[in-house]
Amino acid sequence: MNNVYVGTDKRRCGKLSLINLGLLGALLSNNLLAQDDSQRYIVKMNDAAISQRLSLQGMQGEHLALAKTQLMVHLAKDIDSQVLRALPNQNAFAAKLSERQYQALLKHPDTAYIEVDPKRYLAAETIPYGIDLVQARLLSDAQASNVKVCVMDTGYSPDHPDLPSTGVTGDDGHGEYDTGDWFHDGHGHGTHVAGTISALGGNGLGVVGVNPSGTVGLHIVKVFDDKGEWTYGSEITFAVEQCADAGADIINMSLGGTSFSAVENDAFNRTYAEGILHIAAAGNNGSSMEHYPASYDNVISVAAVDKHSNRASFSQFHGQVELAAPGVEVNSTLPGNRYAAWSGTSMATPHVTGVAALVWSNHRECSNAHIRNALVLSAQDRGTDGRDQYYGYGIVQAKAASDYLTEHGCDGALNQQPVANYRHSIDAQTVSFIDQSIDDSAVISHFWQFNDVNNPEKDTSAEQNPTYTYINDGRYYVTLLATDAQGKASISQQEVIVNSGLPDECEGLPAFSVHQTYAPGDRVFYQNYKYIAKQDTFATYPTRYPDIWQKQGRCYAANVAPTADFSAQANGLTVKFINNSWDDNGIVSYQWDFGDGNLSSHEAPTHTFATKGEYTITLTVQDQAQISSSKVMILRVDQGVQTCGGLPAWQANKTYVKDDQVHLNNVKYTAKWSTRKNPEQYSGRWDVWINNGQCD
Repeated sequence: MNNVYVGTDKRRCGKLSLINLGLLGALLSNNLLAQDDSQRYIVKMNDAAISQRLSLQGMQGEHLALAKTQLMVHLAKDIDSQVLRALPNQNAFAAKLSERQYQALLKHPDTAYIEVDPKRYLAAETIPYGIDLVQARLLSDAQASNVKVCVMDTGYSPDHPDLPSTGVTGDDGHGEYDTGDWFHDGHGHGTHVAGTISALGGNGLGVVGVNPSGTVGLHIVKVFDDKGEWTYGSEITFAVEQCADAGADIINMSLGGTSFSAVENDAFNRTYAEGILHIAAAGNNGSSMEHYPASYDNVISVAAVDKHSNRASFSQFHGQVELAAPGVEVNSTLPGNRYAAWSGTSMATPHVTGVAALVWSNHRECSNAHIRNALVLSAQDRGTDGRDQYYGYGIVQAKAASDYLTEHGCDGALNQQPVANYRHSIDAQTVSFIDQSIDDSAVISHFWQFNDVNNPEKDTSAEQNPTYTYINDGRYYVTLLATDAQGKASISQQEVIVNSGLPDECEGLPAFSVHQTYAPGDRVFYQNYKYIAKQDTFATYPTRYPDIWQKQGRCYAANVAPTADFSAQANGLTVKFINNSWDDNGIVSYQWDFGDGNLSSHEAPTHTFATKGEYTITLTVQDQAQISSSKVMILRVDQGVQTCGGLPAWQANKTYVKDDQVHLNNVKYTAKWSTRKNPEQYSGRWDVWINNGQCD
């Protein structure tokens, strides 16, 4: 329910006139048993089917939402389930489903897809060091009342003497068993976060926040109960809608989890397009694993630093980290008029949120995208030059961001240096790189240095998204140089760790080397197999040139991990996946995750996506010894049938790399390795191109 907290008497008044229809499903599920072995899922309904079933012409607002919610309730009832959370704006709902119920819904014509409902976890008058580290005292918050911040957390303590109490609003009632009143925080996490954003200054008490005047708008959504253990992605999705309905400009999420949700991502994309700035914690397990919702493209991912501006050891690091802020021993407010110093990216996130509110209050003519751009371009660079996976663009700076907007305007009057950045995925010794560089106009050229000392003459690329295969395992520092149309450039460098799992010796044979010339009869080992040269040769890989190298068997009886590999051919929303995985003893199982909630165990499946967009495709293979390997691909699918399945036409002057797909003279081809050769002339069992048949 949406309520306004007035003073400190805890009176609830002024309920919103718009019925909070998303609660209908939760209210219908109050009699669920506490013990339930079913998995909780998000069911995405078919948009076209909903329009057809409900004849939506003329329906608007709460009437449309109510009609959608009732349809969801009936659909769940048909399979003996109940709606736990209705998400009418996403045409989706959350429910617990047994395997039977899951299969029944999956086959229902009104269902687009079903995905696991991912769990989300909490990420933990002096002036805290972080206030000055982000330049908060150098910029006035006199106009902060023009900005509203929504805090999703464990609640808020409005009776704390160092926190704003008048005019703070909130929502509660989340979860299957109700999280409790938003103005009660039995855990403390939410109150600590809110204190960093807006603890009062000038009152001689405790601490001060980034916005110390007490005028910044606050809306609290209690998505966690007082235990603060976890909530679901569907609850976060619904909370986004509550923040939007409350008029929030910024949403603070000091929370997250490891699983992607298409429905949750859609909510962030839509509300970002409507003008809301989303900010979330990068995660606390100190690994390179991505953390959601922070890793969605339309959410700012925040890493943590200490008082010396050095990266916190617990802060997660990956290509989606965008900004850094103080997150170690941050002193802030707690329930019961207390204070404490806590650590976590949860503590770093409200610093960025507070700075965003502070800067935006001084530049209300700018959009959420303008504020985000200013924070990025004005951040204090740390680590390697430009954006990196540990600090993102650097430590957020309030005064510098405001000065940038004052000097250049919202759109930025002067050409800015691009910011180089990339992500990568590893499959055995092959690394796929995905460019994520940004510029105020456009990045027009890319230069990659793969730092392969074993192949120095061929370890560069000018492709935007190259694939490179290393000869040996090891640690490599890969550099990307991104250049814009005005010649300004920046560099991003990341460490790439290649570990194929293959043995480094074989019955005394020397390992194959790309630098050595071999004569007939010379024996080597490569990727756990023995080979003998048939003729004089130089720099020809044994696996690629069987006419030059004769395979003589495996090196050891010991099992070697399989290698997952695949390519994809898209025709509109339908994608055919080509399996290229291998194992020394054969692969026994395949598990495909199409990134939209659907799975497959077929060796080479064909899948039709419900809507166009980018999907993260994962293939996991397992051999007889139950050793597994995975490959991840970012795939873009579009509606409509494209010429030759949407494949690009082959170009004579372009270099193609492994798994690149083209068409030429109405025939489809896939590259086996790097080449500029004509696929029509060089396709076949031993050649560089695979002939995939006629275009559809």
